[in-house]
Amino acid sequence: DSCTSTTKSKSEHIHFQAMSNAIGNAVRRGSDGMLDALLDLEQGFIDAGAAEGRTYGEAKGSEDGLLAGFTAGHALGTEVGAYKGAVRVWEELLPMTASTKGAIARMVQWIDVLPQMDPETDAYHDTIVQIRSTYKMITINLKTGNTHGTGGGDAGANPEVRLDF
Repeated sequence: DSCTSTTKSKSEHIHFQAMSNAIGNAVRRGSDGMLDALLDLEQGFIDAGAAEGRTYGEAKGSEDGLLAGFTAGHALGTEVGAYKGAVRVWEELLPMTASTKGAIARMVQWIDVLPQMDPETDAYHDTIVQIRSTYKMITINLKTGNTHGTGGGDAGANPEVRLDF
């Protein structure tokens, strides 16, 4: 692209200047200074290459990190959105006991608090684990017809609602 070619031509110009300066210095010093001039030239190229590589690496690393963050954030947002959508369906269509409603209320509360939390903390990750485990517990209870939250059975099941997960 044009940005890379501009950077490359500037870099080539700097390398050419360094080579010209080293040759000029060698000529002024005579044959004894030729090796020193070549070593200076080599070190100049090494330093220029390192600086160029560092600049490119920082820009590329920042770009890659941003993309990875967006991807992970999107995946988590999609997951949490699916949980919230499931809660809405459950609340509208399924009869539930106070225990199941309480578990759903806790899950919604954790979901609502999540965006205000710092994703770098253990509390954030613990909250995600709580949301996931509560979702699994609720789906198991609803699937088995146990809306009391005490383990299998048909207690509280609605015979007209079939949950096939």
